[in-house]
Amino acid sequence: MYLSEIVEFGTVEQVFTSPQHPYSRALLSSALPANPRAQRSGYILEGEIPSPVNLPLGCHLASRCPEATRICRSEPQALQPLADGRLVRCWRVAAGDIPGWNDARKQAPAPSADNASVA
Repeated sequence: MYLSEIVEFGTVEQVFTSPQHPYSRALLSSALPANPRAQRSGYILEGEIPSPVNLPLGCHLASRCPEATRICRSEPQALQPLADGRLVRCWRVAAGDIPGWNDARKQAPAPSADNASVA
């Protein structure tokens, strides 16, 4: 969840092993690994967090997101279903056009209420 909006919804395994939304990815990459020698992903968001009383027109994360494009800054995005059953609020993830990311649009099992996670 980022600035009062769910940005990714899926099973715990989906969200923690293959986060698809840029905020989920940044949030999980900031956690210290259990093994101090483990490599961290280093996905970092820079810039100022928008004011919660004056939210931007499009995606609330667009001003800090290295993946953001013009549509991200101008059009609000609804949660979009991916083929693996999770929901993601991101124009670029829904279109599958972020190079190098795991493509959850081509995976299978849907999340169940038993093991759902929200980011």
